[in-house]
Amino acid sequence: MVSCRTGKPFQSGEGIFTIEQSEKKLIISYDDQYLTTYNFSDTLYKPFFWPVKTLNGISITRGYPVKPEEGEPADHPHQIGIWFNSGNVNGIDFWNNSDAIPKEKKHQYGKIKVDSFLIRENNSRNVVFEVFSTWKNFEGKILLFENTVFTFNIYDSAWSLTRNTSLLADTLVSFHDTKEGLYAIRLAREFQFDMDNPEFIVGSDGRISETKSVNNKGKTGMYKGSNGTRGNDTWGTANEWVEITAFKDRDSISVIMIDHPANFGFPALWHARNYGLFSVNNLGRNSYNPDLPEIHKDLNKGESLTLKHKLIIKNGGSFKKNEIDKFLKSFYSQI
Repeated sequence: MVSCRTGKPFQSGEGIFTIEQSEKKLIISYDDQYLTTYNFSDTLYKPFFWPVKTLNGISITRGYPVKPEEGEPADHPHQIGIWFNSGNVNGIDFWNNSDAIPKEKKHQYGKIKVDSFLIRENNSRNVVFEVFSTWKNFEGKILLFENTVFTFNIYDSAWSLTRNTSLLADTLVSFHDTKEGLYAIRLAREFQFDMDNPEFIVGSDGRISETKSVNNKGKTGMYKGSNGTRGNDTWGTANEWVEITAFKDRDSISVIMIDHPANFGFPALWHARNYGLFSVNNLGRNSYNPDLPEIHKDLNKGESLTLKHKLIIKNGGSFKKNEIDKFLKSFYSQI
């Protein structure tokens, strides 16, 4: 496993990317600083990146349910690291599937299995790898073939993960309007805010509390949308990008996600929750706001849907306007 080194300031071009394969995992680091692991074991319900760290070694993702950490909330066990799926594909729920689903209800849920991958680039500028996956229902029938290219880039005090996803239908596929999608990250408890509702909490022994309680200590998160909304007002609104900031381990950390204008449903609505779920969703409208018409996307067999998103993680302060503008210009120029 790649060792972690904290506290060092980073400058672009200073180091090199490395990618290491180990037990159905791809481990990505930069200048020996661990960044994240792509987990794609056949036992998983979907592939995901976890854990995820800043360039100076601070973890930004929740540990539960993989490795629960004391004091963090124990809710939504399907929300792990960074992932991509939808809650309603031909009536099949890929979003909520987890070990918590009772056996008698499993037929309502789907699974995404990685079949193969290809490392395309691995140098001082970036890491690029391509993944080939299948979306299957409970009976194992293939609904979609997924071909995704992941690109990692480095900047001053920040790194990015660009996801270019192509979904090819193997049968008639209908993406129904759902709030549960699409490209998402479940953040550490420090990114939560305004949490008045009680939660089940992980104790010092790693066990989940038997009763719910409210504990807002150390929760400093704040959303900011491109449409000017902040905090809870960002949820369910259309934005080109959304940023969340928080303080963790004596550092100011910012995470920004960007939608691409070529995407279906652009600008997407955002499943940006105050409990740490941060998601851009091109396949949800009416499920967020009943005054909006339903969004619906059908694919006949052989037709495909391509979606592009960019996620950037920065330590040492929030993104400045000129930084965001530069990211937008660069990302939007990618057709």
